[in-house]
Amino acid sequence: MPTSAAAHRGNAEFADMGWGMLELDISPYMGKTEKVNVTLPGYVIQRIDRYVREHNVKSRSSFLADAAMEKLVRH
Repeated sequence: MPTSAAAHRGNAEFADMGWGMLELDISPYMGKTEKVNVTLPGYVIQRIDRYVREHNVKSRSSFLADAAMEKLVRH
């Protein structure tokens, strides 16, 4: 599971090791996309659509998938 860099730096097992960051696109490993139906309040949909427009996000679906992954990674 993902762990913060701070937690690793505090781990004696990793003392005196060098650190670096690497950004990887994991989307090819996420599996085939599937269509789902969701029911949301109109106000929430309007806020999502405004965010998508104003922040140059690919789509509403992309926004929802990113938000879900962000929440899932935290737990």
